[in-house]
Amino acid sequence: MPLLRVHQLVEWELNEARGWYAGHSRRAAESFSRTFGVTLDRVESRPRSYAPWRAIFRRARLPNFPY
Repeated sequence: MPLLRVHQLVEWELNEARGWYAGHSRRAAESFSRTFGVTLDRVESRPRSYAPWRAIFRRARLPNFPY
C-alpha cells in the first residue's frame, strides 16, 4: 500500500481553512476538521480512487466545504 503523507502546504492550507471556519462558527470548524479526517481515512484506504495531481500526488476535495 502506498505511503500516505500530507504535504506541508496542505497542512498550512488546512490550518488557514480551519481558522476561517472557526471565525464564522465553532460548529463549522469542528465539522470541517471531522470531514477532513474522514476524507483522509478514505484516501488512505483507497488512494487510487482519487484523481492524480502533479505526478505522484492525488487530490481529494472535501464535500460541503468550498474554502
